[in-house]
Amino acid sequence: MEQLKETSNEQTKKEKKPPANKTAIICLIAVIAICAAVSLFCLHLITSGQESSEESSSDSFVQSSIPVNPPAVTDVTVDYTDISDNGGIKVIIKTENADEYYFGTAGTAEEIPSDGWQALSGDETTLYSKSGEYCVFVRNSSATAGYKENITIDSEGIKAIEITNPDPYINVGMTYTLTAELTAIGINDETVKWESSDESVISVSGDKATAVGAGNATITATSSNGLTDTFEMTSTDLLLPPQIIRPKTVIPAGQYTEEEGELLDNILFSRVEAAGGEGTRGAVVAAARFLTLELPYKIPYFFENGRLGANPGMPVCDGEGRFYHKGLYLTKSKYDILDQDKIINGPGTWGELIYCVDDLGNGKYRPNGLDCSGFVAWVFMNGGVPLGDVGAGDFPQYDYEFSDYGTKVELTNELMASDIVQVGDMIGTDGHIAVIIGLDEEKIYIAESFRKGLTVNVQYRQDGVVNHEDYSYVLLMDEVYEQFNGQGIVTDMWEDYSGGEYAIGD
Repeated sequence: MEQLKETSNEQTKKEKKPPANKTAIICLIAVIAICAAVSLFCLHLITSGQESSEESSSDSFVQSSIPVNPPAVTDVTVDYTDISDNGGIKVIIKTENADEYYFGTAGTAEEIPSDGWQALSGDETTLYSKSGEYCVFVRNSSATAGYKENITIDSEGIKAIEITNPDPYINVGMTYTLTAELTAIGINDETVKWESSDESVISVSGDKATAVGAGNATITATSSNGLTDTFEMTSTDLLLPPQIIRPKTVIPAGQYTEEEGELLDNILFSRVEAAGGEGTRGAVVAAARFLTLELPYKIPYFFENGRLGANPGMPVCDGEGRFYHKGLYLTKSKYDILDQDKIINGPGTWGELIYCVDDLGNGKYRPNGLDCSGFVAWVFMNGGVPLGDVGAGDFPQYDYEFSDYGTKVELTNELMASDIVQVGDMIGTDGHIAVIIGLDEEKIYIAESFRKGLTVNVQYRQDGVVNHEDYSYVLLMDEVYEQFNGQGIVTDMWEDYSGGEYAIGD
C-alpha cells in the first residue's frame, strides 16, 4: 500500500512539471518577437536616415541651382575717339554670366579685389579711364570670379583720323577741299598728308583734289604717326563744274545710257546728302542747283498735260511736263515708275517729243520737260520735302497750291534789303513759281522753268526783282523745313567756276 502511494505521488509531480520541448518553443517565440522588434526599429532608423538624406540632397540641389557656368570677360575695347570731359578714354567691357565687375589698377588672377565691385546692367558696361595698366574682373551671384588679362590705355598722342567730307563724286574740272579730323591728346603734330591712287583721274595738291579725267581713285589721308583713312572718289565728265551757262542746248532724246542715268541719279542723291540730307533746306537747294548748274543740257519748258492730282481744266497725268519722282527722267527704265494709268501721250523722257496743248489751245509735238510748278515740285520731292504735285495758281477750291505753303510776304525793296529772304525760299506770282538758289549783296539768283526752259534768272535785289513782272511775293519756308529736318548745310552761293560775274536777266 505504501509503495502504491509513493508511486502515485511521483507520478503527480511528473505531470505538474512542463515538458522540455515546450519550453524551447516558448523561448523561440520570444526570440522571434525580440528580433522583429529590433528589425522594425532598425527599419525605422534606416527609413528616417533615407528621408533625412533625401532632404539633405534636396537642400543641396536648391543651393546648387545658382548658375555653375563661371563668369567671363569676353571682350574689352578702348575707343580713343570717345573722350570724356576729364580726359578719360571710353572703355567697353563685354561679359557673360556676370552680375558684377571690377575695373582697377590692382589685382592679379590670384588676388581678386575684395572691394570696388559694381553691378552690371547687362552683358556690357562702359566707363572712362585715363592712361595706365588695368585689370578686369567679373563675378556672378555665387562669387565665382573670372579674369581678363591686363589692358593698357595710352591716351597720349594721335589716336584716330577721320575724313569728314567724303563726297564720292566730283565733276571733271572741279576742285574739292579735303578735310579730316584728328583725335589727338596732348601736343601733337596734326599735319595730314593727302594722296590719290591715280593722279591722272584726281590730282591732289595739299588738301585740294582736282578732277582731271573721268574714272575712279582712292583718296587717302595719313596722320603724322601713320594712321590712315580712305574713301573712293568718282570723277565724271557727264556733268559740269557748277556755273550758269547761256545758252544751253536742249537735252537730246536718249542722250544717256542706263548706266549713265544711274550714275547721274547717284550723284544727285550724294549732293542732297552732302547738303544735310533729305528734308532740309540745304537738300532742296542742292537739288535745284544740280539740275540748273551741273547738268550740261537744258530741260525744256513743257506746258503740262496734267498732274498726278486733279487740277482745273487739266486731266490727271504722269510724266508729261512734270516728273514727280526721285531722280532724273533721262532713261527709259524710268517708265516703270510712272503711274501707267495716268500716261496720256507719253511715255517720253526729257527731250523726247510728245504731244501737248499749250494754254492757248494749240497742240503740237514738243520735247518733254518741266513746267514752272513741275520743276519746283521736282526740287522739293528730291530734296526730301514732298509738298505734292501742286501748281502755282491760287484756286480757292484747292486746299494746297504752292502759294499756300510757308509765309507769304509781299516783294518789296525793304524785304530784299533785309536778311529775311533765304535761299530755298520760293518766289513767284499768281500762275508762276520758282526757287531762290543764290543770294549775294547785290543780286538774287532764281531757278525756274519758264519761256526759255529751265534757267537761272539773275536780278538785282533792289528794284530789279521787285519790279519784275513775274514776281510779286516770296514764300518764306522756315516753318515748312522745321516740320521736316530743318536747315541742313546752307550756303548763300555755290562754289562757282564761271570765272566772272553773271549778266542780269534770263
